Amino acid sequence: MKFLQLTFLTLLLIATNALAHTANQEGATRLLQDPEVKILNVSEHIYNGEFAAAEKELQSLIADDPDFRLTQLMYAELVSTKPDKTSGIGDWLAPDNNEIAGLVDEIRQRYANHTLSKAYTKGKIPELLLQISPSQRQVVVIDSSLSRALIFEHNENQLSLVNDYYITVGKNGVSKTVEGDSRTPLGVYFITSRLNPLGLDKLYGDGALPLNYPNEWDQRLGRSGFGIWLHGMPSDTNNRPPFATRGCVAFPNKDISLLYNTPQIENSPVIITQGINWVDPAQNTPFRSSLSRQINAWKNTWKDGEIEQIKTYYAESFSSGPRNRESWLQAQNTLLQQASYKEFELSDLSMFKYPGASEMVVVSFNKEYADSIAHQNERIRQYWQLSEHDVWSIIYEGPAQYQPIHFKGIPDAVRPTLADEVQRRAENVGS
Repeated sequence: MKFLQLTFLTLLLIATNALAHTANQEGATRLLQDPEVKILNVSEHIYNGEFAAAEKELQSLIADDPDFRLTQLMYAELVSTKPDKTSGIGDWLAPDNNEIAGLVDEIRQRYANHTLSKAYTKGKIPELLLQISPSQRQVVVIDSSLSRALIFEHNENQLSLVNDYYITVGKNGVSKTVEGDSRTPLGVYFITSRLNPLGLDKLYGDGALPLNYPNEWDQRLGRSGFGIWLHGMPSDTNNRPPFATRGCVAFPNKDISLLYNTPQIENSPVIITQGINWVDPAQNTPFRSSLSRQINAWKNTWKDGEIEQIKTYYAESFSSGPRNRESWLQAQNTLLQQASYKEFELSDLSMFKYPGASEMVVVSFNKEYADSIAHQNERIRQYWQLSEHDVWSIIYEGPAQYQPIHFKGIPDAVRPTLADEVQRRAENVGS
């Protein structure tokens, strides 16, 4: 009996996690096939103790699709265990050891979150997505609280939710701070490369997409660790609990394969958060416009070349790598003696609110000098922060380039070379 309970519990966990994407609600984006939606209905019946209804639904599913093995297994174990029809799933699967108790708790958690994740209203977007640059064709938003990875397609200034994947994060949860803590970081990251699965350990499944953890903010806060990837699962694993990795974000293999083979995926931002606030795009306009005006004013001040005026845009807590505000501005003042350094335009600009720090925004753009011979165009990343007095200031600025630590832990057989990175940037300006 314990074996049957544990097996059926696992099936329910798979069904609930994999199927809590969307429901038949008016205005919802349908991202699931009907059989999968029906399995979620079965799980709901079982959760409510409606075993007769669950059995009837499973019989219908088997008649519609005799080769759907999951429904056959669920039906076989449902009729063989013969639970008390007056009990709910919590009573029926009442555990007598901690391992099963954890799985029961996970079903309850996933089912509770199902009501939040089963419908994404058309026309709404995550509040964190303030502005996507023209070169960024996809945006990945990972909601660790719901074990979801949402894939948005960016086309002609419009965002469309095109895929919604179940994912697994660190076995100790999120908010990574130190190496080896088995936590997944929260923040704004960018995919550095794509790693061929043929050169990887089978642990990573059908491909891997490394992220630039630790990013500039992580490094400023002294967070350690490396090798945070989006990757698949071992071929003999169909599903993993929501909290099971050493810090990476793991996808089912069929899903990571789709993501891995997406054109220009290396140019995609990956925002890892704990909960999503869905808003109408227009709700982001005042906040974004306020920052846009400040960025334009900042650019024009550089054109004037007055370092004391430029200084007013940088917070006292500003840093750029090892340099503090004063030493960094001193170096910039030296460069300002060259007239060609003052003349530049901004293009391909993106803005993302930082998870857990809603008043901080990661801004990336191309800095294109009027005299491209004297100064090479570059990709710049800034962190802007809005004070309690509604004043914007820059707390970090530097080149948006990947560092050696971002490639640490990648096997030599699949390690991107510097030449690869230079070529990628030449073909499609990096994020």
